Amino acid sequence: MSNKNSFFNNLVNRRVPYILGIYIAGCWTVVQIVDWIIGRYLISPHLVDLCLATMVSFIPSVCLIAYYHGTPGRDKWQPIEKVAIPLNIIVSIIMVIIIFSPKDLGAQIESINIEDESGHVVQKVIPKNEFRKKIATFFFENETNDTTFNWLRYGLPWLCDEDINQDLYISHITQSDLYYKIENAGYNRSNKLPLSLKMKISQSLNNQYFLDGSFKIIDDNFIVKTNLYNTQNGNLIVENRFVETNIFTLVDKLVKQLKIDLDIPVQYLETTKDLPVSSITTDNIKALALYIKQELFVMYDYKYNAADSNEEINEVAGDLVWSETDRNLAFSLLTNAIEQDKYFLHAHERLAFLKMNTLGDPTWKDHWEIILKGIDKLTDRTKFSYKRDYYMIIGDEELYKKIALIYVQLYPHDIEAHNSLADVYRNENNPKRYDNVINEYKIMLDIDPEKYDLYKKIGHAYNNKNDFDSAIQYYKKYSQIFVDDADILSNIAGVYLRRGNYQQSISSLEAAVLLSNEEIYLKRSLLHHKYYSNNLDANQYIKDINILLDKSKNDIDSMDTYYSLKDFYIHSGKIKKSYEYVKKIAVMHKNKFGYISSMDFILDKEQLYIYKNLNMMDSVKTYLEYYEKHTVPPYDNMVPYMKCLYYLYSENYEMLATTIDAAESGLADF
Repeated sequence: MSNKNSFFNNLVNRRVPYILGIYIAGCWTVVQIVDWIIGRYLISPHLVDLCLATMVSFIPSVCLIAYYHGTPGRDKWQPIEKVAIPLNIIVSIIMVIIIFSPKDLGAQIESINIEDESGHVVQKVIPKNEFRKKIATFFFENETNDTTFNWLRYGLPWLCDEDINQDLYISHITQSDLYYKIENAGYNRSNKLPLSLKMKISQSLNNQYFLDGSFKIIDDNFIVKTNLYNTQNGNLIVENRFVETNIFTLVDKLVKQLKIDLDIPVQYLETTKDLPVSSITTDNIKALALYIKQELFVMYDYKYNAADSNEEINEVAGDLVWSETDRNLAFSLLTNAIEQDKYFLHAHERLAFLKMNTLGDPTWKDHWEIILKGIDKLTDRTKFSYKRDYYMIIGDEELYKKIALIYVQLYPHDIEAHNSLADVYRNENNPKRYDNVINEYKIMLDIDPEKYDLYKKIGHAYNNKNDFDSAIQYYKKYSQIFVDDADILSNIAGVYLRRGNYQQSISSLEAAVLLSNEEIYLKRSLLHHKYYSNNLDANQYIKDINILLDKSKNDIDSMDTYYSLKDFYIHSGKIKKSYEYVKKIAVMHKNKFGYISSMDFILDKEQLYIYKNLNMMDSVKTYLEYYEKHTVPPYDNMVPYMKCLYYLYSENYEMLATTIDAAESGLADF
């Protein structure tokens, strides 16, 4: 005991605790100064850790020097000091290099040169990827006991995401990507998600943080509670409460506080614009509610009640089956939203697509005029997304590509950005287009390794570039995860068929049929493969196809079998018999998808072959004239191609020669 006391007394006499205390205090002061400099000048926060690690690593040397030189007077350097101190320095340097060499110790921001769509090169200051904060915002819980406010479960996170979109320092996961993960986990949006699942989903998306919350309404006050979690360990970082009469003001305060909680540098926050969320979306809560209900209806399988002055909807379920009722509902919600706020650009964009793709309404152009006039009010992310879509619609491939490239430069970890660029590459007339597509898909997989649907897309790309081995490899990767997906076995069968491996093709389809016994189209494909690989005679083929026709439960199944019969009779040289099924398919196309769709079918080269052999090309001319007059962009780009086919089968080679260039241009634009 006396030896122990003697040792500690010796340390005190040599002033080791005193000197070590001064050293630690000095280190803490230095760390604080460095931390201030980092926030002020946007330098890498890793420098704080570097300073701290370096100074801590030198503590053994400080203690040694204090022990031998802490008493007054001059002391000789001891042999142990001459060895230990240099060794400590060397070990410290090696440790610092190992730990910090992979980290960026420079500025948090960088300047990049971007060529905008007009060709001007502009300099943009953006945060480096390493320093971006990645966050997922889950649906908020409705604590009002009133289901008419269920739309706010999605509406509040949507507003938050739009507000966050203004800040390049924060990368967020879209609500659709989150729902994809939730659905794969066996939940839907109406379920209250366990914290462990939110943590797991956020981890799978490589987020550092995730946010959830709840809301109630008391005396016209919106009361919102939010919880910010660390994704790595699920620990609650901070809980906040906001009370406002105005939902838009509340979101502004929520996001402002979120940026502080995420340790976004103060200097950056002070020098970057942060507009009110109402100025970049809408300031009308009725318009917002209508738009959000449409989003829920279109994007998700969701039920809600609504009762507004302009509409009354009770327990409507969106199921992505665009029946006439579905179309009318979506149209009503968006139209009413725009009536509430005629400058609500998000609603205009949705309505434009609805009118163009589903309703065939030419007034979709009017909505895009409004969007383009006011597009500067949107965030960069939304602006690029809309411009990309617009250039795609009008067929301007050059501008579409420029926007997609800018999008990726500004948001290199944004899956939607890379998907846009993949779309550009896929439609390019470039021998390496599929290589470029595959590269973008693989980058997306690096961003989100659990986005397993990309395996199928990569498989399709390899199949299109005739790399059959790689196509099968990725199709099988997908099938190992989604073991109940019979369609992927059909894809594999198609690859084997292209390779001439008929038996393997048949085996894959047989497995698909066993997996999904009710799917008529799979059984039809199996019969098709067997017949055209000479594994089934003609009589048995027709007999089996007609059995499938009798078992058809809907128009799609019937149409599918009619296609098989049509092709069989063409193959057999029975043109008149084949034409009977052409008529049936055309009628079903018209009833199911509209008259333009039936024209698409009739004006296809296989059907034109039938019309040619039956001397019915005059009828085709009538169809062609109707198609040219009524088709809408971007499908009007197909008109010159249809004309070429007509002139070819009509043997009007003079007109064919004058139309080929327009056809090639139209197909490229399409």
